[in-house]
Amino acid sequence: MLLGFAGTGLSGCNGNAAGLFPADWNLPNLPDALAHAPNSSSPALSDLAPIPVEPSIPSIASGMIGGLQRQADCSLTYLDFSYAPSLAAVSVTPNSEIPHYEKTLHNNGLLTGVPGRFLTGCVDSNQGITSRPLLFLGMGKNGRELVAVSGKSGVVTSGLKSDGTFTPPATQATPLPSISLVSGDLNEDGNADVVSINSDSAHSSVTVFLGKDDGTYQAGVTYPLPGANGQYAVLDDLNGDGILDLLVSSESPAFTFSIFIGNGDGTFQPPRSFTPANAGIHYNDAFVTADVNGDGAKDIVTAQGRVLLGDRDAATYTPIAQAAFPPILTATNRFAPSIVAADFNHDGKVDLATDDGLTIRTFRGDGDGTFTAGPAYPTIANYGFLTATDLDGDGNIDLWTGYGGNGVYGGDAFLPNLAYALMGNGDGTFQGVPGLPEDSSTTSGIRRHKNSSTNLVLTAPSPSAISVVSGQTSSAITFNVSSPSGTPQTVTFACSGLPEPATCFFNPGQVSLTADLTSSPVSITIQTAASAGVAPERRLLLPSDWTNSQRLTVIVLLALSIVPFRARVRKIGWMASACLFLALAMSLGGCTNGKQNGGAPNSAAPGIYVLTVSANSAGNVINAPGTVTVTVTAP
Repeated sequence: MLLGFAGTGLSGCNGNAAGLFPADWNLPNLPDALAHAPNSSSPALSDLAPIPVEPSIPSIASGMIGGLQRQADCSLTYLDFSYAPSLAAVSVTPNSEIPHYEKTLHNNGLLTGVPGRFLTGCVDSNQGITSRPLLFLGMGKNGRELVAVSGKSGVVTSGLKSDGTFTPPATQATPLPSISLVSGDLNEDGNADVVSINSDSAHSSVTVFLGKDDGTYQAGVTYPLPGANGQYAVLDDLNGDGILDLLVSSESPAFTFSIFIGNGDGTFQPPRSFTPANAGIHYNDAFVTADVNGDGAKDIVTAQGRVLLGDRDAATYTPIAQAAFPPILTATNRFAPSIVAADFNHDGKVDLATDDGLTIRTFRGDGDGTFTAGPAYPTIANYGFLTATDLDGDGNIDLWTGYGGNGVYGGDAFLPNLAYALMGNGDGTFQGVPGLPEDSSTTSGIRRHKNSSTNLVLTAPSPSAISVVSGQTSSAITFNVSSPSGTPQTVTFACSGLPEPATCFFNPGQVSLTADLTSSPVSITIQTAASAGVAPERRLLLPSDWTNSQRLTVIVLLALSIVPFRARVRKIGWMASACLFLALAMSLGGCTNGKQNGGAPNSAAPGIYVLTVSANSAGNVINAPGTVTVTVTAP
């Protein structure tokens, strides 16, 4: 069965994850879009203070929860449950299920591949993945879906039993509040082990809990970290010996990476440390490990676009970080942006994606440790935890935003029954679809009302940047419009941001969505010249981009031309006046038979413009797509 609280935020009261566990949870505060820019400067130490969460289990209201779970054949099944707390346990009652939901995701994205094949399997890798405050650990040997959550006193663990109830939550004690978690099989016994990164803003450490066959854990073993602030870690084979190693960051007094080489029995060697020089990396920057330059060694990439190239000795990294992409200065919470690494376009090179709870950005790997910006996609305003996996089995990497991993995918603590997926086309572009059915209920039992991310969805136009010669027509730009709820509606489109006389043409000009046709592709072309059947209007208007000095020059020319005109100094005065007026006329935009500055007759001026696509549908809120950068070049 699904660990159905894939999202209840386990959210419980006020979305702060009291949920199905005690008041010991230590998840981040509710997202507040654009509320702060956590990485624009070094955060205050108080950001890591434990978050008080009340109340206890019996006061959690009954509700409904839902999510997706992998089956033995790799297919996805959507399940939703009713849950009701009691003094002894939280009971979970299955309500409904939708088998083969991977096909629903695939079809909603209008993808051309064949879903459900899973030729390379469907196991989510735990290697190189950044830590987070909630982990699905997969099916344990005891036959229960296991989960672990960061808590103020340690790691809170539980499992879903076959009778629909949870095992009593148990806290695996840590010496400091648990901030985030990573999981992997450290001693190769087939059980999921858990590593907790701990901090109280004055000290930090990591604690290792080895899993047992019955779903419980051995007492933790703690390793100190050199800095006061520890928040992120990854488990990966950093030296190529087939054994998982641990890489942890910490800060205060100085940012440091600590490398714990694994012994293969669940223990680690004394840590090796290195401090990047002038890297601009902070303790609250998530990071992943991956071979981004093809030399066989794992490298480090942070969610703020810093790359440290590694050697196979797991101890040597470039001392100065290079830039993969510009820093992301907006985020919904202290765990955003997140970052994942995978090959999105089947070119054998590692690509990247980030999610700050507002926008999912993609970056195409060049194979040498550098990256080129790819399409960006608007997303739901959740915590921004991102998972890269093949959801639908068509062989292409997809992106899931919400809690996910080890075969369970759902919403997060802020949006328990709402998740979002970018379904991969296999070429580095994606199609956005709702991750869960529209009619899932909220944890309070109230049906979810319509909102901008599920009422009408426009995927970001692809490509996201084009070039067109002034006077000509651009190549086609495509996006999809969809109504996840199946609400019948007619959608029309418009664009803005282009210079006159450039215009957009949509094909089709309007789309009629129904319960059977919930999604439709739309293409845009840009015509940079005025229609041949309309004569250009002659104008005597100053170009809008003139500087004050240019305006002053025109005024002086006008004044000087009037003087000889009034003086009537025979031919010299008339010739001077004619020359000055001619110079003025040549300087005025729109007064040269319709030819604009630097462009072909009746065409858009060369320059770089931002095209914004908008959609309209009566009574519905639109989730706007990303913009397209249009470069108009001279003929």
